[in-house]
Amino acid sequence: MENKGENMKKISLIITGLLAVALFIGFGIQVAQYYDNTYAATRSYTKVPLEVPKREKTKDYNGKIVTGSYSYQYHFKFVNGDGEERSISFELSGDNVEPFKPGEFLEADISKTRVVKGPSSIEKDKIPKTVVKVIEKIQ
Repeated sequence: MENKGENMKKISLIITGLLAVALFIGFGIQVAQYYDNTYAATRSYTKVPLEVPKREKTKDYNGKIVTGSYSYQYHFKFVNGDGEERSISFELSGDNVEPFKPGEFLEADISKTRVVKGPSSIEKDKIPKTVVKVIEKIQ
């Protein structure tokens, strides 16, 4: 016959194991959600606003000026192939950076929170017509 102490040890080990598994699963879910929100991208399109943003000195994450680098701050409304809209800010920066051409169409791979790839210029006739209609309504 087992004593109470051994039974309590077994129960404690089982509870500890279950808690560890639950924490591991919870951590995995959080990592998957972060990846989906940040890096899982969809090809989307937008049109550059007619007003060119002000050229500013580039600042790093601490607010310090990056020597020799300039930026343009854009706030785009992207539209994906399903007609869904997503607003995303984008900083175009570099040493000899030029703003996007007002009225030009852009394509980019975007996640829920950022531009993952691009944006780059695209001809209007290479964008699905249904997407162009949505873009022109929101511009």
